[in-house]
Formats: sequence, C-alpha cells, structure tokens
Amino acid sequence: MSVLLARMTTIYGPGQANGKQQGLLAHMARSIVRNHPIQIYVPFDTIRDYLFVDDAAATVVVNLRALNSQSRVKTRIVAAEQPTTIAEIVSVFKKLARRAPRIATSASKLGALYSRRVQFRSVETPKIASPRRTTLLIGIAQLLAAERAAFASGANKRGR
Repeated sequence: MSVLLARMTTIYGPGQANGKQQGLLAHMARSIVRNHPIQIYVPFDTIRDYLFVDDAAATVVVNLRALNSQSRVKTRIVAAEQPTTIAEIVSVFKKLARRAPRIATSASKLGALYSRRVQFRSVETPKIASPRRTTLLIGIAQLLAAERAAFASGANKRGR
C-alpha cells in the first residue's frame, strides 16, 4: 500500500463554511459584499501561505497519480510557496472591490497564540510537474464573485 501524507497550507476559495468567521479571505469577501466591518485580531504584517482550493486539489491528484507500488510513504508540502501579509490581502480586496474594506483591528488574548510568520517551501526537487497556481488576485476575484452571486441569490442571508 502506498500512502501520501500532504501538509496543506492556508486553503481558500469559494464554498467555505457560511455563518462562521472561518477562513480570513472568505470572511473578508462576505463582509465586503455585505458592507460589514471586518474584525482582524492579528498584526497586518502576519504572514501566511494562501493556496487556492482548486490548486490544492490538483496538486494532491498529481501526487497521488505519481505514487507507485514501490513507494511506501510519500510526504509532500502542498503550498503556494508565496508568503503573503494580511496588509497585502487587504490591498487586493481594496483593488478588486474598488473601495476600502471596513476594517476594525483589536488585540486579542488569542492573537499571541498565532505565529506571525508561516511559510512553506519544498526542499525536495519535485520529480513531477506542479499544477499551475492561481494568483492571489485571481483567486480573491473568484471568491468575491462567488460571494456576490450567493448574496444576490439570497443563499447566504444568515452569514456575515
């Protein structure tokens, strides 16, 4: 039996749980569409590696197909390998929404529990081609479009 162990970074994209403030990018898109303030509890220089959900899925599929009967366990990092600050994300949303998001920042006791910098980079030379990566600009544009469509259809009236 072959096994793929995949460590995925911060995944984002359309269809994240509605009604939860789960996923910063989804929460920001929902809040912008609804003109609600966005509460951010960590510093704007906090760095994460954001990977579009379709890219994550394609990378896992490519790696699963590359497994062979001689392999026992393969470990892979599934990441965009592009460090991004929250300030950069706010800037992208501002550009796409054509207005500044309503952001409220405050310190939180839980904020100290989060690492300020989470970056991933594969150190192994891949023997298989990585699928194409969706840029943050395109991914956030798709996320905003999905949130706008959901809001227009009334599907997310309970969500923030």
